[in-house]
Amino acid sequence: MEHYGADLRLHALDGTVLAEQDAYTWDYGGGFVDAGTLIAGTGVVHPEEEGVRHWLLDAATLEVRWPVAYPSGAVGGLDRPLGDGTWLTYDEEGGTLHRWSAAEG
Repeated sequence: MEHYGADLRLHALDGTVLAEQDAYTWDYGGGFVDAGTLIAGTGVVHPEEEGVRHWLLDAATLEVRWPVAYPSGAVGGLDRPLGDGTWLTYDEEGGTLHRWSAAEG
């Protein structure tokens, strides 16, 4: 993924591009929620998806599975995937760290 967004690519160890996702302008955070799922964020709320900044993607194809709809609306900042099916977000205003799962998102 480029540092300032725009592309999202899955590479083999030799550098070969295995899959690309260019439907959105991606932020530089993200990673593996679990072995089959990635989470990636856009730098801003996407105009066609009101309130969405984070997306769950298929880890092998980078196809978008679904947008993450948080109960309180769009969550600013980066996601921090933990690899166990969950990820973290931080609410700067409230000073609260939240842990989410795909079942919740």
